[in-house]
Amino acid sequence: MPQQQSLYPELSIDEHLHFFSKLYQIDAGEYKKRRKELLEITRLEPFVDRSAEKLSGGMYKKLGLMCAL
Repeated sequence: MPQQQSLYPELSIDEHLHFFSKLYQIDAGEYKKRRKELLEITRLEPFVDRSAEKLSGGMYKKLGLMCAL
């Protein structure tokens, strides 16, 4: 995991997940399954509309991990 800010600050958690699903060419059915699973594991589901720049350090790292996975 990078030690510096490496995500798009203006994008929300949900927008990051959607962006990376397109980047990795994940089909819609698989994306829906992975999104649900990752949000449950990281407990970030209540914050999907929050922009990356407004996340705490730990939440930001969880978002980075979700994007990598």
